[in-house]
Amino acid sequence: MPRKKKAVSMRMTEEASRMIYLRNMFRYVALDGPLVDAIGSRAQQCGRVPETHIQQKDRRDGPGTFHVTVINPRELPQALERIGVDSKVKKKKRPQMVDELVKHIQTRYGEAHTWPLPIDLGLGRVQDASSEAYYAVLHWPFGLWLRSQLGLHSSCFHVTAGFNSKDVHGLYKGPATLLDLHQPYFSYKLLKLWSDIAPYYTHDLVFLQRLLHQSRVQNDNTLFGSLAWLWLKANLSYLIAGSRRHNTKDV
Repeated sequence: MPRKKKAVSMRMTEEASRMIYLRNMFRYVALDGPLVDAIGSRAQQCGRVPETHIQQKDRRDGPGTFHVTVINPRELPQALERIGVDSKVKKKKRPQMVDELVKHIQTRYGEAHTWPLPIDLGLGRVQDASSEAYYAVLHWPFGLWLRSQLGLHSSCFHVTAGFNSKDVHGLYKGPATLLDLHQPYFSYKLLKLWSDIAPYYTHDLVFLQRLLHQSRVQNDNTLFGSLAWLWLKANLSYLIAGSRRHNTKDV
């Protein structure tokens, strides 16, 4: 019996560590919880994020506290309008409106802990003219689907690990920004993980190109063939879309 109790206890602890919650952050909607904190802590502790950047992030959010932005402040009005809530009210009422949005999502799509979980793809980095940021790049198809139900476009889900002067917003933080992706050689485990989710990122030609190259380096002909076909289709789609934009512009 003691052994059985221990197994049940370990299973409950493991389940608790994978919990996520959808939160009203007053100006935006986010995921947080033990799983998100674990992803953020792992990114900070990998030894590749400068300590000064971690300190800046911790000053903003508090040490050991992380989140995943699901709906940012600029998108709130559109999401609120989608569920029939008038967003043109005084700012002091914004928290109540965000609360309505969170409750709507939970009522319609269930509590966050029942959703498919985001997958940590590894550490990413991006910079603009004044700052740089490090973050865990997330693969979360359910989150993209959820946003589409609220009339929102695609987004790069991530967990910020650190930044220097300020966080970097408005830049692509998807798989192409993964630090390990741009190494001359990365593990076969990473190659398989990233290749498995590659069909979701046909818009990310840099990501596909690097995977294609690495599959050749590691002599996986089967993987190379499937990635080559995916890369070819992605490039054709890109060229066709560009041609359509060009023709529309000419008209």
